[in-house]
Amino acid sequence: MPVGLVRWAMLVARGRALPPFAGGERRVCLAGGAGQAALARAAAALREGGLVALPTDTVYGVACLAQNSAAVKALYRLKGRPAGKPLAVCLGDVEQVHRYCRVPVPEELLRDLLPGPVTLVLPRSDALNADLNPFTPLVGVRVPNHRFVQELVRACDGPLALTSANVSDRASSLTVTEFQELWPHLSLVIDGGPTGDALSPECRLGSTVVDLSIPGKYRVIRPGCALTQTVEILVSKAPANRGGDGRGGALPNKMAAAELRDGLRSAARVLHEQHRGWLEALAACLPLLRALGNLARQAEATQRAPLAETPLRAFARLPERLRLKQRAAMEALLAELRREKLPALREVRDAVGARVAPLLALGGPRPNPAWADLLAGLLDAEALFHAVYLEARLLLLSLSYRDLAAVQAAPLAWERILQRGQRGGRVAETLQKAAFFLEDT
Repeated sequence: MPVGLVRWAMLVARGRALPPFAGGERRVCLAGGAGQAALARAAAALREGGLVALPTDTVYGVACLAQNSAAVKALYRLKGRPAGKPLAVCLGDVEQVHRYCRVPVPEELLRDLLPGPVTLVLPRSDALNADLNPFTPLVGVRVPNHRFVQELVRACDGPLALTSANVSDRASSLTVTEFQELWPHLSLVIDGGPTGDALSPECRLGSTVVDLSIPGKYRVIRPGCALTQTVEILVSKAPANRGGDGRGGALPNKMAAAELRDGLRSAARVLHEQHRGWLEALAACLPLLRALGNLARQAEATQRAPLAETPLRAFARLPERLRLKQRAAMEALLAELRREKLPALREVRDAVGARVAPLLALGGPRPNPAWADLLAGLLDAEALFHAVYLEARLLLLSLSYRDLAAVQAAPLAWERILQRGQRGGRVAETLQKAAFFLEDT
């Protein structure tokens, strides 16, 4: 076997790469009348479970068959994408939207928005792969205004799962050379030339994302590259159903949008990372508190034990020594909780707060509803972390050897704190909205 194929086999075995498509060179250009050949190769690669990079009407994306669960998992691995971050689906025409989604909006509005650089968030139907975004009843739907993509979806006879051609949380790509580090992990790269002006920040914003899942209402989740025209359509077709405060909010200019987008990207990433650490820190305290409760029960039993009525009465100092040992053990556990575990919770609170405050300044006095909704969610997450930290701190500082009953009750009290921290308020909802907002295709 050639050395190159041996290396590919090793990468595949380790789950780090997909095998190259058997049709030859990985990069295929659409120029020069090669469109039909590229279409056939791309469809074949996708049907084999491969990942294919392709141009869209916004930025370059990476696609797989949405109904192929193994391919969807490979797409997540390629991007280094958090498991709770949803993927959009790409369809070939507007008629297919009704097959994979429940559409609570008039057909005229649907066709005014699609095809185009817009992602519509709609209730998903049972026809869509249950393994795709299993954590949400909604799905983002794209019908790109790009002939090759539309024909590819039709050739595959099913929706594509689509995400931007870049490592998660990095800038989107306007040319195939901008994501060359992903090529070894792709079955095919369709080169359709530049999809936009590399010098324009707006070209990298991806599609405008609009939530139409609630009948009679809409909300712009991500402004994207087509915000103005999308809002004009929404206002003209449904003027009484605007999101936010009913006025639609101020539309951010290009530079402000890019700056705020970067801030939200950073805040969402920190929130995701810190939320995981937050839950781990809360959970790590529970075994220590249970051990503390057991010591308190032992100390109480020692105090009640009728040692004077047993042969142990010969050891006059034994009860006092037992109490000292138990008290020292309890104080050691309390010290660990207060000096090591509590600061970990405080660090999460401070890290999230440090990312949210600058965003409030960027949002301006009248932020767009998309900004306002995400900022409200981030503020809610910060408030949750602050409140739970305060509750945890008060509980740990109140515990003392002098009140053994309170120490015995502490594990149950901490379980309630843990449940509150796990529910997360709007943290999960905010992360989901941020994922739709930050996705680039």
